[in-house]
Amino acid sequence: MHHQDCSKAWSLYVHVPFCERHCPYCDFTVVVTATVPHRRFGAALKEELEERADNWPQHRPASIYFGGGTPSAWDAGELQAFLHAVKRRYGPIDLCEVTVEANPEHVNEHLVHNLRDAGVNRISLGVQSFNDRVASILGRAHDGAAAVRATEIATAAFDHVSVDLIHSVPGQTMDDFDRDIEVAGALKIDHVSAYELAIEPKTSFERRARAGLLQVATESTMVEMDRRSEALRRYGFTRYELSSFSRWDGASRHNQGYWSGRPYLGLGPGAHSFRPVDGGHWIRSWNTRSTRRYLDGQRRGETELIDGPTRALELVMAGLRTARGVAVADIARIDSVGASVLREHARGWSREGYGDWDGTRFRPNRVGFLVSEGLTVAWLQSRDTRRQESG
Repeated sequence: MHHQDCSKAWSLYVHVPFCERHCPYCDFTVVVTATVPHRRFGAALKEELEERADNWPQHRPASIYFGGGTPSAWDAGELQAFLHAVKRRYGPIDLCEVTVEANPEHVNEHLVHNLRDAGVNRISLGVQSFNDRVASILGRAHDGAAAVRATEIATAAFDHVSVDLIHSVPGQTMDDFDRDIEVAGALKIDHVSAYELAIEPKTSFERRARAGLLQVATESTMVEMDRRSEALRRYGFTRYELSSFSRWDGASRHNQGYWSGRPYLGLGPGAHSFRPVDGGHWIRSWNTRSTRRYLDGQRRGETELIDGPTRALELVMAGLRTARGVAVADIARIDSVGASVLREHARGWSREGYGDWDGTRFRPNRVGFLVSEGLTVAWLQSRDTRRQESG
């Protein structure tokens, strides 16, 4: 797969909210339904694409990502029709990375061939665990054998296949997660996302944990399971972000765009967008989370204006989660005080063993990844103190 020059690139995200069940850990915008309004949803997406187009570059996006929800529950013909609308507006998309998330129980030869014919060149499988018991705890509809089979079908059709795994699940043992890593490493995939389970507000897991009905993993368990995810290195994977591993040039271009600050247009219920505006500011906006209102044309949600110091915080936070790290020059363009403080902190972080500092960029190691939130807070507090002192 070839990729265009991303120096002035932007990304397109499409949120497909439909699910057959609501997983107990999920706080995304989803609608549980057995009857997906395939054509109506496709028409709404195409309408929004045209409505929003004037505020976005007129060249093709560097990446297109269909997330959810469950994009594989949406008719592949409608997905193809939407991609045709993108082509009509922006030109050929054969140089773009085009990813679709899919549930293992939906994957068969018919689906993957339809997706490939539609222009999709990467598939991300929501496996979460190859262990039957753990998958059941997470509310997944597939078992381990079905997940392996789905992955094999996907890798036969696509060069780029990612598998999502979740660790620190209630009832999951170290051996369970070790085995998940072994199974993933042996498959012909080029990407693994290994996430720590987060107990999100207003989810079934959060309600059960609050009631004392769910045994939440300890911090030491989370740290140890994260360490064990490094076993993917034995299979040729490189960790390029806190939760992301790739081999064979399989890093997600779309996610790298988020982490590096690339503008993105989000279509669909609850989708977020982010773009620069005049005056050294940025606008972040998000659609209504109501699929009913979205389909009725009432799509707009809220908007916020992002200033330079706030944007610098976001770039430092994201950069400290990636192997690429954070460059002082990127911060200096929008926050001179923050850049000066970053230079000072980076020297100390390097001496303390959190990563490498070459005088221009700090690149965290695994230990740095694990404490990235603390490093960000330390930088933020020092920067704000410095600003107050000079204010």
